[in-house]
Formats: sequence, C-alpha cells, structure tokens
Amino acid sequence: MRKWLWLVILLIIIASPILVWYAKPAKKMNLLIFDKTVPDHTFREHQGLTWLLNYKKYNHSSGEPYRKEMDYAGIVPVDGKKYTNRSISKISNSPQLIYTADTYGIDTPHSKGSYGGLSNQEWTKLQELYYDHLPVWVSEYNSFASPTPKNVREGLLSFLNINWTGWIGRSFEELDPAKNKEIPDTAIRAYEAQEKQPWNKSGPGFVFIHEDGQVVVLEERHLKSNQLTLKFTTSGKKEFNLKESPRYNYWFDVITPRNEKEVIANYEWSLTNEGEKWLHRHGIPEKFAAITKTEKNGSPAFYFAGDYNDTNHLPSFYKTAGLIKMKSLFTKENSADSEAFYWNTYAPLMETILDEAASHSPKKQETAKVEQEKVDGISINAKLEGDRFQILKNGKWVPMTIKGVNMGMGKPGAWPGEAAITEDEYYRWIQQIGKMNANAIRVYTLHPPGFYRALKRYNEQAETPIYLFHGIWIDEEPLEEKLDAFDSGIVKQFKSDIKTIVDVVHGNAAVPEKPGHASGSYKADVSPYLIGWIVGIEWYPDMVDSTNKKHQGKGDFSGTYMRTKQAQPFEYWLASMMDYTIQQESQNYGTQHPISFTNWVTTDLLDHPYEPLKKEDLVGINPNVIHPTEQLKAGYFAAYHVYPYYPDFLNIDKNYLKYKDHRGKANSYAGYLHDLKKAHTMPVLIAEFGLPASRGITHSNPYGWNQGHNSEEKQGKVVAERFEDILKEGYTGGLVFNWQDEWFKRTWNTMDFDDPNRRPYWSNAQTNEQQFGILSFDRLKIRVDGKTDDWKKEKIKPAKLKTNKVIKKMFVTHDERYLYIRLDYKQAKDAGMDTTLLIDTIPEQGNKSISYNGGIASERGIDFLLRLNGKNDSRMLVDSYYDSHYFMYGEKLKLIPKKPYASRKNNGQFHKIEMALNKTLTNPVTKEVYPFESFETGKLEKGNGNPDAQNYDSLADYEINMKTGIVEIRIPWMLLNVKDPSTKEIAGDYWKGGPEASQKIQDISLAAVAGSKQSRLNTDDFFSYSWKTWQQPQYEERLKRSYEIIQKEFAKYK
Repeated sequence: MRKWLWLVILLIIIASPILVWYAKPAKKMNLLIFDKTVPDHTFREHQGLTWLLNYKKYNHSSGEPYRKEMDYAGIVPVDGKKYTNRSISKISNSPQLIYTADTYGIDTPHSKGSYGGLSNQEWTKLQELYYDHLPVWVSEYNSFASPTPKNVREGLLSFLNINWTGWIGRSFEELDPAKNKEIPDTAIRAYEAQEKQPWNKSGPGFVFIHEDGQVVVLEERHLKSNQLTLKFTTSGKKEFNLKESPRYNYWFDVITPRNEKEVIANYEWSLTNEGEKWLHRHGIPEKFAAITKTEKNGSPAFYFAGDYNDTNHLPSFYKTAGLIKMKSLFTKENSADSEAFYWNTYAPLMETILDEAASHSPKKQETAKVEQEKVDGISINAKLEGDRFQILKNGKWVPMTIKGVNMGMGKPGAWPGEAAITEDEYYRWIQQIGKMNANAIRVYTLHPPGFYRALKRYNEQAETPIYLFHGIWIDEEPLEEKLDAFDSGIVKQFKSDIKTIVDVVHGNAAVPEKPGHASGSYKADVSPYLIGWIVGIEWYPDMVDSTNKKHQGKGDFSGTYMRTKQAQPFEYWLASMMDYTIQQESQNYGTQHPISFTNWVTTDLLDHPYEPLKKEDLVGINPNVIHPTEQLKAGYFAAYHVYPYYPDFLNIDKNYLKYKDHRGKANSYAGYLHDLKKAHTMPVLIAEFGLPASRGITHSNPYGWNQGHNSEEKQGKVVAERFEDILKEGYTGGLVFNWQDEWFKRTWNTMDFDDPNRRPYWSNAQTNEQQFGILSFDRLKIRVDGKTDDWKKEKIKPAKLKTNKVIKKMFVTHDERYLYIRLDYKQAKDAGMDTTLLIDTIPEQGNKSISYNGGIASERGIDFLLRLNGKNDSRMLVDSYYDSHYFMYGEKLKLIPKKPYASRKNNGQFHKIEMALNKTLTNPVTKEVYPFESFETGKLEKGNGNPDAQNYDSLADYEINMKTGIVEIRIPWMLLNVKDPSTKEIAGDYWKGGPEASQKIQDISLAAVAGSKQSRLNTDDFFSYSWKTWQQPQYEERLKRSYEIIQKEFAKYK
C-alpha cells in the first residue's frame, strides 16, 4: 500500500506542472501579428510568439488559441511556391498589442524581397489602429529595412524614436562559405566586387551589410571574442528583471536611440583596438542599442534590434507550467543557434510585455477646451469683428492678433508630394512654433495624418492652443492649360478636394493613395482649432483675365452663404467655391469658420500705374464684390501675400517711396499696405510675408529688404519690422513665410543652372526660395570660424600640396551645401593675402595662363579662381568660356554687352561671377529706363560661420585666424557650376549644349599659390578631391538666429 502511495505521489508531482497549467484560467487578448517573411509553412518569423501566447493561455477574442498558420496578417504561403496576402483588416479587431515581426518578403528566383516591404497602405492602417486603440507596440528586426519605402521607414523610425545607421550584421562561427552555408552569397559577391579580390575569409567573425550594398567583415584579429550578448540598462533591469543574455547568433540592426534614456538593453561585444578602428573607419558605431522603449500617447512602443522571435526549436507541447524556466535552465548556449537566447531572454521579456498589454489602459488626455458658441444651431469657435479675429474666452468674445507662420510640405531628401514629414517632426516643430509666441499655423493643402495628430496632441497639452488656417489647394496646371476656372473638370475636382479637406479637418476621412498627394486615415478632429479657411492659390493673371473674358455676362452669384454684387466671372467662381466650402461644413458638421481666398499683389484690386511689367497689373480680383449672407455666422476676410521687394512698382512708385511709416521713415511697403487696407470693406490678413536668409539673391529693394543675400539676423529684424508695419496699418495680423527651409524650391535666376530632378537632395545656397525658413536643415559640417576642431573630429587628412613657401597644408571636404577648403599658412601674417586657389572641374576646358601671383602657368585648364586678398578684395572668378551668366544674358538673350573672346576656349579671361536681378525695365509714368541689373555673387565675405559664435554671420564665405594662420573657406556648389553634387553632375560645355548642358565628373582638382613669384603647376601638383554620391542627404535641424528675434516681436502682442 505504501509503495502505491509513493507512486501516486510521484505521478502527481510529475503531472503537477500540467495540472497547474490546466487549472490556470485562460485570458482573452486581441493581438495583431504582422509578418511578410513567410517563405514556407514553418512560420518561423512569428511562431515563437504564438507559442508563447498559447503557453501563457492568452486566447483569441473568439476564445480559441492563437494559431501560427492563421492568426497573422501578411504573406501566406499556399501550394507550391505561390503566395497570397492576408490584409490587416481581416485580422485586426481593437488590438491590445501590435507586433510587426518581419517585413522583408520572400526571395524568389526572379527577385529578392518579393511581396515585401511595409507599404504606405499597411503603415497607414497600422497607424490608424494604433491611434484608435493605443495598444502596446512591438517591432523587431527588419520591420523598416529594404524594400520598405523611404517615407514609411522614416515614419516608423520616428514612431519608435530611433535612428537606423543603414547597417545590419550577424556573427558567424565560421566565415568560410565552404564550411558554412549560412554566409549569404549576395554578401560574398558584393564584397568581391567592392574589394576587387576573392572572399578568402575563415574563422569566426561578423559580417555587416549596408543598405547601399557595402560589406564590412570583422575577422578573428578584430575580435577578443565573437560572442554578441545583451546587457540591460538600469531601467531594463527594473522593468524586466533581466541583467544580461546568453549569446545572440542571428541577424541584428545597428540602431541608435534618439533618447538614451529609452534604451532597455545594449549589445555587448569585445573588440581589439584594430577592430575598433576598423568599425570607425566604416562609420559603424561600437555601441548600439538592442532594445528600446518609447512612449506614445501613454502607450509603450518597443523595438527589438534582432530576430529574437525567429526559432525552429520549440516543443510541440506547451501545456506545462514552468516550462520556460526549465528550458532556460537546461538549454545549453552554443554558436549554432539562439535557442538559449530565446528561453533566457526573449521568452521572459515577452511574458512581461504580454502581461502589460493584457492589462494596459492608456492614459486618456483631456481635450483642451476651446469654447464654442451656437448661433442658430451652428457652432462657431472664431469670428470676425471690426478688423480683428475674435475667440471665446470665459464666455466672452475677445480680439486676437494673428501672429503665425506658414508651413509647407518640404523636407530634405523628399518632394512635397511624397508627404515625408513625420508626426514626430511635426510635433517638434509645432512645439517650437508655440515657444516662438506664435498662435497660428497656415497650411496650403492636405498634409499627412501625422500633422493633424501632432497639432491635436500639442493643443491637448498646451496652455494656449495654436490655431489653424487651412488652405484648399487647386492644381495649377489645368488652370494654366484651360485658362478657364469654370471648366467642368476643374470645378468637379476642386469641389472634391474641398469636401476632402473639410472631412479631414473634422477627423472623418480616409484618403486613398494618389501620386503627389498625402493620403491615409484622418481621425484627428482639429476643427476646434480651425480659425479660417483660405481657398485657392496665387492666381495666374492670364487665367483670371481669360476666365473673365470667356464668361462675360455671367451675372452675380447668389448662394446660401456667399453672394456677389457687380462681380467679374472669376469673382463669381470664387464666391461659389467658398459657398460650397461653408456648405460642406455647415450641413455635415454643424460648424462654421471664417473664410477667405488667396490673393496677392499681382491680382490685387488696386491700379499700379508705375508697374513696368504688364502681367503684374493685368487684372484684379476684388474681395469687396463678394459678400457673406446672414447664414454665414463666422465671417469673411481678405487674405494677401505681400513682400517688400516685388512686384517692381513697390521699388519705383514715387508715392510709395516717400510714404512715411509709424517710425517716421520712408517705407514703400507700409505705403502699399496703407492703400490696400483702405480699399477693403472687410478685415484683411497678410497671409504671407517674409525674407529669405540666403546667399543668393533674386530682387533688390531700395531699403535693403532684398529677396536674398540676407543674414539670419537681418532676416529676423526685417520680418519683425514688417510685422509691426502690418499691425500699424490696421491688419488682423500676419503669417511669416516660411517655417522650414524647402530644398525642392526653384527661382527664376538659378533654375536653368541646376538639375530640376535632384533639387531636394542638396542645399543650394544660391537659390533664395529654398531659404525663407526659420528652421534650417544645413548641417554645416565645417563651422567656418578659423578653428580646426571640426576638421579633427571628421579626421580629414591634408591634401597633397606642391612645395610652397607660404602655404603649409591644404584640407578639403564637403557637405550638401558647400565645398570646404582649409589653408594652413606657414606665417600667420600671410594668411588670406595674395592667395589664389586654382580649381579645375570640367575636363578639356579652362585657362592655362593666370595673371595673378606673378603669373601662373598650369598644365590643367583652370575653370575657377578663388582669390583671397583681404577683406574687400576676395572673390571667385570663372573662366569666361564657362561663365553661365554671360552665356545666358550676353550670348543667348543679348541683354548685356557681347564679349567675342568668351566663345573661345583657353582665352585667358576670367569673369566675375554675377547673378541677374532684373532685365531692362521702363517706368510707365516717368519713362525712365532702368538698365539690366545684376549682383556680383562671387564676391566673398569674411566672417564667422559658426552658429554657436556670438558674432555669427550666416553670409560668411571665409574666416581667417590671424593667431594660427589658418583660413577656412566654404564655396556654394552652384558657384562651381555644379548642377547636383549628390550625383557629381556639373554644367557641361554651354557653347555646345546650351544652358542645359551637363556631364558627370569623378573629382575636382585644386591647387593653391601664394606670393608674387612666378610659378608653373604640373598636373601632379593638383590635389584631386572626390566624394561619394548620395541618394539621401544628411541634415540637421537648427533654429536660425531669426527665431529669437521673431519670438521677441511676437511676445509683444496678444
């Protein structure tokens, strides 16, 4: 009997883990697993997770256990080598946890990564689910790498608050492919092509592969050990009760956190000094994060920088309590797989996360109270009274001065139609705009959903909200082609766009993908913060004139909310579009907001007899003939874009030039504002005004408020003064153009000399339109201030230089904006004096005889000279044969005197580098002729180019350190006739191919000569500087000096 008792006890002990497992109650949890790398029926990229779910008794909402074969979205293998896609919509149902396992796709005989990549549509759907339900989020290795589109990748990286270096890596016990079939053939082939030698690797090591195809191998000599483990941070230990992991043997991403405090664990490995140097040489960080955790709207988002869930060694039976603990104790660590890592690190990590997801309740944030008033059943949060916007505060209508900024859709490396700005970028920018004491942002068109979520999120937390002026863009091309706003196709499309924008602002739109436009799920209702609609664009005068002529006799418009009296046809059309906008909002949402249409000086309602260009005063659009009906409760206002330097009548109209502003100073801008305001019967907003902080210039102004060649400090001062002018002349306020620099922009006097298809990928200091922003993206790799710390940081080695009695060393580097050159003089007193830099860019051109420095004979043809000779006599010069300004305006357009020698190669003549500002103009009133105007843009300015310096000058071209004898120079790429530095494209032979001529180069050759002794330069005396091309630019956000000046100005007004 006792023997049987012991046997029963033994059986109970053996069976107790199973009995305990069955005794535990099952729990329901809605989980979305997303996996696009499912080449076969092993489902190995997510089966480790589904096994854990079943072990933890987390069942599907139906009560059934999770099945690896069915309960995921992504690629589904069917018979043979065929695949289908299971959409997120078929799986998702109020998820408590979203898990993106792998998005690479399937390798087929025809292509790598087929069916792969996180698509725009999928990313939009995932975001929609996240912001609707705020679940816990987990992404792991290969969630954002190729073939995921760039904009989706940036969105996910921003969401996870990490940066990807572009590198992935893996440890291998054996690098010899004959002994280890796991070494990717693609990596071997890429390495052999890159190094031009056979692989010939053996022993333990690491293989790193960059997204651009570059391969780096760490061999045994680089390593003290080839083990890669995880070491948990203080916060990681506290949250997961884990200190370190067994070795991890599979693929990993090389990522860095945007916030170090969000690192849960880092990768740990042991390198030799040689290995550390090898990594640094290839730009791979020694330390990189393994697990990060950020918070979004009160919900955690984790990133696992490894394929932690990928395992083939899972027990078929999971219904045993304590099984994970047993497996962690008895699974031996080895180099063949990561099974020990799974049981000791991934499983306990995910147990904690699953438990958190099951009980997670995100903190709901209170919506900021924006008061509204109901008038005849219509809610309004803002209205117009007198000359001011008014908002409700404590039940009373109070006036508000509009002080804000315009925000476009441009960012480096993307066209605006790519909608590439991420939600985190929008949120950060909106925070900075709020700190600038602004109270309004204007957007011109539909932005991606992240903008509206960011604005809503900011306003839910801010003490004072930022209000929104929303534009409704209309496509310019059909208008310019048809020259008729009433064209049925144009009207139909515009009305569709109006409805979409109204729905978007009210958080009630799903906008399908359309090339060149934002799209996605719009569920953030920002209508409480909307303060005005601004319909349309800067209207093309020929279109307005043609529309009026085609539809004479149209009569007046009589709508529910807007009507006209004695209107021209185009004014009729505008009234009808505004009426339709208010109708959509009133009938569908029971709200109204103030409304206007875009106008500008070119189509204002005033006559300008002094305007020399007919098109700039061809036709007017009169807001006064458009009237709101009693059904419009919020009000109607006029909105104008007004800049101080254009059109030309602002610079030559004697009445405006002698107008005295509130300071008692002559001010044609204030004079125009005075007349414009006086002519209107409704409140007027200056919806655009500003000044570019650019090196290049397009128009000049009598007071120096030029369209270009302004420092950041001057930009701030002039913007602040013009804002004062706007308010003193009785306007409702003003919106500064623009918040951020926009590299994709063009302007008339540089657009013929760059590559129009590559503008977003580099920063053109010569194009003023790119630099209206208060926020700069230029990383300024070298801060031209006469110091050497940044050159040392970048480890830039001196160039080979011909023995020179004056100059000791020369260094060369570049970034997206400049070519940088540093000259170290033997004696400080000689620095920057009587020095000539000779630059050869284009083969088989250039002058070989140079008159400076006692005469220089060169075997190379010299295309550019950079002369340093003191503060007032330093400039760039161009070979007359290669002078784009002369070729365009002398040879082609015949607007400047002809120079016969310029058409001959090696003619010995160099020209100053000029920019055209205006063609010959005639004053229609006085008949005075204003000659062709240009600006010497090659003239170099001495100054401190370091934004951190107190005496910072953003226009500085060079700086001299008279103590050390060091000169630093930065040359804008366009001054070297470079059309696109990212692809090494320069202007070709103008005389053979015209202004559009271009060619690719390998390098730029430079030499330096100082002193007055005659010299001869052989080909070998030049240093050839080459650089890697790029598809995506590097950039850094920086608030310009103008920010603080505008901030102080805005602080004066409520």
